[in-house]
Amino acid sequence: MTALTRNTTFYGHPTGNPTRRSPAKILRGAHIFVGALCAFHDDGVSSGTRLMPVTDLQNANTPAQGGPLQVAGADANGGLRLFAKVPHVTLIIATTGTTPVVGVTFPTGASAPNVAVACANTTTASEIVQALMANAAARELLQVYYTGNGSGVAGTIGATAVPYYRLAGWAKREYDNSSDASNDLAVAEIIELDTGIGFVDNDTTDAVSADDVGGLVSVLDDQTIQRGQHPLTLKAFLFDWQPAHAGAQGPCIRVP
Repeated sequence: MTALTRNTTFYGHPTGNPTRRSPAKILRGAHIFVGALCAFHDDGVSSGTRLMPVTDLQNANTPAQGGPLQVAGADANGGLRLFAKVPHVTLIIATTGTTPVVGVTFPTGASAPNVAVACANTTTASEIVQALMANAAARELLQVYYTGNGSGVAGTIGATAVPYYRLAGWAKREYDNSSDASNDLAVAEIIELDTGIGFVDNDTTDAVSADDVGGLVSVLDDQTIQRGQHPLTLKAFLFDWQPAHAGAQGPCIRVP
């Protein structure tokens, strides 16, 4: 995969594409080029919604830096990384059981779901990932994966907001906040993004093909998709596979 290093042209599908208007800030340390496929990231704490280039969240960044929720384990193989697919999700992991048991509750009068995992003090990160993904409700709320090989003992965490991460659209302007790694950039104007159906690059190591149209693909960075379903990447609907059109050809994904 290769992220953008310069401004480029967004090639929309010939059906036409609406514009999304957003008051989001620009994520600290981020450089968004024209034509970059972007995501909204809300750390669930105090930063609010920030715009950033799409990236795989299997990384060590903190939520404030646009990364996943990090749950430290006993060693490098016991950590967990998570992001939420809906807003206001809270996670709790406590050693109050023997085998991992997942529960999803909605506090009275609130729409914010709580995901609670009760486990033993010997439960591994891999076992917690398996338990979360086996729970239908939790699977709809979270994307999660372990660090290393997942064989390490997982850690616990009190009620903590899980970052909400989702596709936003293709940037219509360039925004450069790369010189400030500590502060999100507030821009005076409303940010505009192209949405709808647009062309993207195809990964060279696990390429999608026309046979994959109608299914979900992984978005690796701000211009590249891949067939493999990576656990901490955003997913997009592969809408079409176009012949040459206005200088672009190949896969088209949909950003709602």
